[in-house]
Amino acid sequence: METPQTVRYRFGSYVLDTQKRLLFEGPGNAVPLMPKAYATLEYLVINAGKEITKSKLMEAVWGDTVVEENNLNQCISAVRKALGEKRGENRFIATIPGVGYEFVSEVTLEVPSPAQSGRSDPGSGTARRRSISPARLLVAVAALSVLVAAVFFASVYYGGESAVAKPPASLAILPFRSLDTSRTDEALELGMTDALISRLRSGLDLPVQSFSSVRKYRSADVEAAAAGRELGVDAVLDGSVLSTEERVRVSVRLVRSDNGKQIWFGKFDEDLGDIFAVQDSIAERVAAALERRLKPGNRARALQDPEAYRQYLRGRYLNFRPTLPNALKSIEYYEKAIEIDPGFVPAYAGLADAYRSLVLTGDYPPRETMDRALAAAEKAVELDPGSSEAQSSLGFVKFWYLWDWEDAELHFKKALDADGTNVLGRAFYAHFLSNMGRHSEALAEIRRAKDIDPRNPLVNSIEGQILFYAGDLRLAKEQIEETIGLEGNVFLGYLVMAKTLDEMGDHSGAAGYSRKAYDLSGGNAEALGRAVYALAKAGKRREAEAARKELRDLSRSKYVPPFVLAIADMGFGDRQKAMADLEKAYEEKNLQLVFLKVDPKFKDLHNEPRFVELLRRMRLE
Repeated sequence: METPQTVRYRFGSYVLDTQKRLLFEGPGNAVPLMPKAYATLEYLVINAGKEITKSKLMEAVWGDTVVEENNLNQCISAVRKALGEKRGENRFIATIPGVGYEFVSEVTLEVPSPAQSGRSDPGSGTARRRSISPARLLVAVAALSVLVAAVFFASVYYGGESAVAKPPASLAILPFRSLDTSRTDEALELGMTDALISRLRSGLDLPVQSFSSVRKYRSADVEAAAAGRELGVDAVLDGSVLSTEERVRVSVRLVRSDNGKQIWFGKFDEDLGDIFAVQDSIAERVAAALERRLKPGNRARALQDPEAYRQYLRGRYLNFRPTLPNALKSIEYYEKAIEIDPGFVPAYAGLADAYRSLVLTGDYPPRETMDRALAAAEKAVELDPGSSEAQSSLGFVKFWYLWDWEDAELHFKKALDADGTNVLGRAFYAHFLSNMGRHSEALAEIRRAKDIDPRNPLVNSIEGQILFYAGDLRLAKEQIEETIGLEGNVFLGYLVMAKTLDEMGDHSGAAGYSRKAYDLSGGNAEALGRAVYALAKAGKRREAEAARKELRDLSRSKYVPPFVLAIADMGFGDRQKAMADLEKAYEEKNLQLVFLKVDPKFKDLHNEPRFVELLRRMRLE
């Protein structure tokens, strides 16, 4: 079978190779072009000297697919940039007002001689040349198109390596790395990663791995395609970033996971104040390379102060590691961001989450901390009622602290209406449903969150917790074992495993997991309280008494929620003491009381009148 004859078009210092579907500038120097941008250029070059209407060009490039004129504008802009054409220059492409475009540069058709066919360098100029008129060019191309179509049909029909690859249907964005290893800014690098994940997840109709799933690929020697295969995605976005006080430089490439081939490459060197525009541009270019349409994003953020954004990223970066020191430091960064830009909604939502973390992980007294969380969340919603983050933060505060079940659910639903891909918002809503005893609804919601982000350790831990409170102990154990296998340092996972093993009768195993949760959290009181319970139930009275004393001693140096003391009391079978601690927990508004209705630790109190009255006061009966 003869090799199809290559036809190339030379204009200026460029060569367009229609067989390889590549644009070259000089020998072997391919100029990166996305598929639709290449198709736009090819059609214009083939029709050089003719006015091409926008509708005709869109039909030729996109076929029957309905697209907006903005897609064409982006392709034209990308082609002009690839050709080094400045705005208003029109060396190659002229805009015909009210009509469309015309390729105005002289085009030379190159057809290699038989001896050279398939072997000449596209930029070497060794092939035979002849200048042709646009009319003759069309005749030649028409004949070639029949041949190319036949080859294309055969390659697709018979398969093999020559078949046209389908556009990637799933994506991972690896953590951005510094261009200069001696000057790293982890907050900016990881913040850029997280921001792009959020933008593409909400803007594209395809799965995008979460930050928690990809952060382990922070190492500089990670091979992008290998990471993509491990994550089970079709394509990977790999990037580097370098910032100074005034500028930010970003390099990004999109590669296929199966063979490592580059789909798109881009460089951005902009004022730091244009960081949002850079992120939007990357998202738009990635969407185009994936042959998908990007839904509109939140353009209001472009008005934010770049220094406020940088402070926000530092706070959010610390939130990725929820320990007490990190929560305290993140609050400082969020407050700095708000001081610089009092209208910065994500900073208020982040501040509310950080205060909540102080209570749940760091055992801060709820009344002096959660009022601040409530004020920050309410301010976020006041500034932007359409913010999914803001609505989710306010829903969480009303759930954990105000015990306003109806209003909490309303805000969770508003968060998901604003952005159905808000994974944590959906997981928190599932958490709420579980605590209300609505287990089937909770499982449905958490599995929707898991469909979006299957490797997220917090989502997987919450799924295990929901299964536990639903009474499916076997599945809960399997789920948490899988979660800990994915990421071995997830505090909540170990805590849920301790609860599960206790109910399965493995109290010694539960005590071990409680201690591990205690260590991972940096001294969380609930983890220690559950260790006391497990040791007492295992019959290890001396060890249980020692752990109970440790818990009481701890209460002299930091706040220990009475709810935790009640758990320890139940381990020793001291129901009256447990009941007194629960009533004290109610007076102090312990956040953990949201578990009162579903926690099996208190099942022996269900017929106790004071317990029934406590459920009634909390409207959990």
